[in-house]
Amino acid sequence: MKTTLLAMLEDSEIRATLRGLFGIEEKEKEIKELKEEVAAQKVIITEQNDRLSELEQYSRRNCLNFTGIPEARDENAVQLAIDVAKMANVKLDRVDIDRAHRVGRPRASAPGQAPPPPRPLIVKYVSYLKREAVWFGRKELRSAKPPRGSSLTEGTMKNVFVQENLTKKNQEIMYQARQLKRQGKLWAAWSDGCVLKVKKSQQSATVRLSSKEDLSQFQ
Repeated sequence: MKTTLLAMLEDSEIRATLRGLFGIEEKEKEIKELKEEVAAQKVIITEQNDRLSELEQYSRRNCLNFTGIPEARDENAVQLAIDVAKMANVKLDRVDIDRAHRVGRPRASAPGQAPPPPRPLIVKYVSYLKREAVWFGRKELRSAKPPRGSSLTEGTMKNVFVQENLTKKNQEIMYQARQLKRQGKLWAAWSDGCVLKVKKSQQSATVRLSSKEDLSQFQ
């Protein structure tokens, strides 16, 4: 009897009849439609998230991050930004700075321990052209002398690094790209105008990155 039942279930007409009786076919159709709808919604959400990330990055294009600039309790962050620009051979006035501030809460040193490293300084320039001028002059910072009267001292800028103000998403992509560079799988990885770029070799074409998946071809 068991063999007979199994043989009946293998019959396409009987299987179709049973599916109709129990509404299986209709349920499968509903499930398929729901899966297609969910997949379409995921595509829309991904596209919207990418667009929001692009807008956020665009809003940061006038900013630069400075790491390693010595920090003082009553410092004037805007004046610091002007002094740093002068060391990069860029003349700025206060009206050229939208805002400047340290990132994060002040850090207190524990008794008997070395003072904590200075917090990063973020500067937002009114003009993208001014921001670019400082960006391209950043290599001068390590050898330039601070302006007279500046809180900066000679030699303090040797450990200062200047970076573009990338979003968290782009920071993660760039971190992964630089890891690949350390592994010898990329010749270069950098950002230019907050656009992420890599090259597999010195002679290869430049590849723009918009997601971590774009790096899979180099892994």
